[in-house]
Amino acid sequence: MSAPDSTSTVQPKAEDSSQIFSPTDVSKAWLEAILKRVSRDDEPMKIVEYECKVATQKGDNYTSDLQRVTMNVMTGSGRQKKVSIIIKELPNTELKRAMISDWNIFLREIVMYRDVLPTMAEIQNEFGDYSDLLWGRCLDYRPYDKIVLEDITKYGYKMNDRRLGLDYQHCQLVIRSLAKFHALSLHMKARQLIPMEIFGTCFFQRRADDKSRIQLSVMFSKALENLIQTMQEKWEPEWSPIADRLKPLVPVFLDKVVDLITRDDTKFNVLNHGDCWLNNMMFKYGIDSETPITVKFVDYQLCYFSTPVCDLLYFLSTSTNYDVRTKHMQNLIEEYHKTLVRFANLYEYKGPMITFDELKNEIKRCSLITLFYSLMLLPLMLIEKAEDVPDMEKMIKETQNDPEFKPEWLPILGETFSKYMKLILKGVIENNAI
Repeated sequence: MSAPDSTSTVQPKAEDSSQIFSPTDVSKAWLEAILKRVSRDDEPMKIVEYECKVATQKGDNYTSDLQRVTMNVMTGSGRQKKVSIIIKELPNTELKRAMISDWNIFLREIVMYRDVLPTMAEIQNEFGDYSDLLWGRCLDYRPYDKIVLEDITKYGYKMNDRRLGLDYQHCQLVIRSLAKFHALSLHMKARQLIPMEIFGTCFFQRRADDKSRIQLSVMFSKALENLIQTMQEKWEPEWSPIADRLKPLVPVFLDKVVDLITRDDTKFNVLNHGDCWLNNMMFKYGIDSETPITVKFVDYQLCYFSTPVCDLLYFLSTSTNYDVRTKHMQNLIEEYHKTLVRFANLYEYKGPMITFDELKNEIKRCSLITLFYSLMLLPLMLIEKAEDVPDMEKMIKETQNDPEFKPEWLPILGETFSKYMKLILKGVIENNAI
């Protein structure tokens, strides 16, 4: 798979402060080249017309811009049909684009789609696992700012409402699928098929004086400060001592989290998806339109090798509904371990395997990251109106310029946010993480 040549590639417009790249600047020649390269039949296809639209709502995606390109095409036999693809590219605003470029996460995702995921598919076939793949097809890419993906909505896949969280049935499917993904990575690692120079570290693991690391540290520290203020001013009095215990974390919050998610080669590690929340999952349903039968993970920009509880806690702390959080967390952790062992055996993995007790100890050790993930994503998940979703470009700018700036979304969330955060904090306290 390769990038389209320079004559048919989408070309960036002249740079300015607000829109460096126009996401609708797509050429017919480039689209036809993609169709020719990936067509499942040998018929040539000529595009009659095409339309580009934004593929996500505000608040659904922060590290890239997505557009859906719908094409009416004419085949060589004279048939007309509709074809849809997803184009994913760097954000088109100056500060976000600079930050995401600096993280080099498009390189990670391209290597995932080009090398890692196809190898995982081969492993499934090798061991007679003909179940649905956990990802959609990558159709093309341009190093390292653009990826063209199959539009899996045509197969019936759809996203869930981030504001509701996932029920137990959805969570079971995700946990089993995540365990399968991790088991595939174990087999690949044993065969030395994972480029550790790319996936050996999380993108957060940067020098302490790195500009992007400093920006992120400021943003998350201020989010924690805002939570502390909310606890002291709006929560019940018994939370005030807990708020005081959180205060020493403020200047070192990101550093503590980075220490926890950094790979320790003396421990059990897998390839983590790295951004495992419900907006990066699409479900296909049975005939009742309620029972999920398969899930596909999307957005492989943050994959990295480390303890599996990074993905596990990320998902459980951000994407589950209140009923699951209060009744089913232990069941899901047990289901994860059972499924991980089952698929590792299926793929004839012969290396060390984490025991269930070791997994529980890892969850306890890494409990603080649930607070980090929750502060990062719960505000975005619970916002009701698209117009209330914070402007990330503005937030980055204000973080750089205003030492007193606090993220704008926390104060508007109210009781639902507080209810979820209290559960998270109780778990952190029980595990002696603060």
